[in-house]
Amino acid sequence: MKAISSLLSASALALLSTQGARAYSEGFDLTDHTSQLNFYHQAATDLTAEQVVLDDSCVVDQVHLLKFLKTWNLSELIPNPAVMVDNITTLGLQEAHDVGSTFRSKYAGLYTAKETVWTNAKERVVRTAQNFMNGFHGQDWDADLLVQVSTTDTTLGANTLTPIDTLAGRLDESLWPGFGFSAGVTLTVMDLCMYQCNYLGKDHLEFCQIFTDDEWKHYAYHKDLGYYYGSGYGAALAPTVGYPYSEAVTKLLNETETTSCQKIFLNAMYSGFGLNYDESYPTNAINATRNFRSSRVVTMGARLVTERITCAGESFIRFSINEEVVPLPGCQSGPGLTCPIAEFVQYMEARKAEVGDFITTCNSTSASSELTLFENPVVNQCAASSTKAGKQSVVV
Repeated sequence: MKAISSLLSASALALLSTQGARAYSEGFDLTDHTSQLNFYHQAATDLTAEQVVLDDSCVVDQVHLLKFLKTWNLSELIPNPAVMVDNITTLGLQEAHDVGSTFRSKYAGLYTAKETVWTNAKERVVRTAQNFMNGFHGQDWDADLLVQVSTTDTTLGANTLTPIDTLAGRLDESLWPGFGFSAGVTLTVMDLCMYQCNYLGKDHLEFCQIFTDDEWKHYAYHKDLGYYYGSGYGAALAPTVGYPYSEAVTKLLNETETTSCQKIFLNAMYSGFGLNYDESYPTNAINATRNFRSSRVVTMGARLVTERITCAGESFIRFSINEEVVPLPGCQSGPGLTCPIAEFVQYMEARKAEVGDFITTCNSTSASSELTLFENPVVNQCAASSTKAGKQSVVV
């Protein structure tokens, strides 16, 4: 990681001192070489449309969703930092509303007025979920449909949307000794590019244009390393912490009959199923062919969509991250690189054996190793209404 930081600092600091800043090249894809700080954008992909296309028999039946510095005045842009810093932006709120409208249109055949949405209780995440609901349900929706799950109640164990926060022991720094980001000014200036685009709009590229193609590639890899070894596959407990959510979704996807009328499951969080795995993620050189890229998976407003698709009477599973299909490793034999449901269940059972039990592996004293929010009528209005009606409906 230090090697990557040094390459950035040496070239970019020299660049900052020059009169004429070198912009990245005209055809360079900046959004694919940034970080988690970037605004939401459709992820880049190496797959072709022909590889992921579904035939007409397939139906989705369940969804889980530096010259400018002379006049640049930060106090004018952020007049009230106590309120505005670390809060969601206008752009973020609008994007949440837009994706709600898109989901309502795309999955109109699965929609019911009792679709429950789960979110962790952090303020900006709740506000994002509320704006999603405005786009999804319209302005007049029942407040009980938005379920806020505590981020601080350690007795919940894995039965939460943020198990990393409720894990009493947390993750010890000793798991990755020596890991840390460079505090150099170069990275800070490149971060400013992202913040400026998020706050002022996507066309405000003054900070972005300072740096060259290679400098952005080094920046992106530096950020990717942070996520990979901080909370991704390079962190020993990350798969264990993320598995309870994945297991809960697997149960829903594998159901044929249920008392719940819900067919669209919306949760304001991101969790992995073993997607975008890399065998090697070196810290002394850039892995240019890597699958895991923070600019593709954890941008502002990032979304993981899990679809159950029926083709000619058979069920398949497909994942998409930020609107691009991401095939499941070792299970891509279905139409459009989908995974047959039976093989998917076997894959997840094997993964559970690999990652271990939440309470045991994480040395937690919490009550649960499972996430049961989706099947609890108390926090699922759709399940509650179906139970009261005394009838079963097929989750399709």
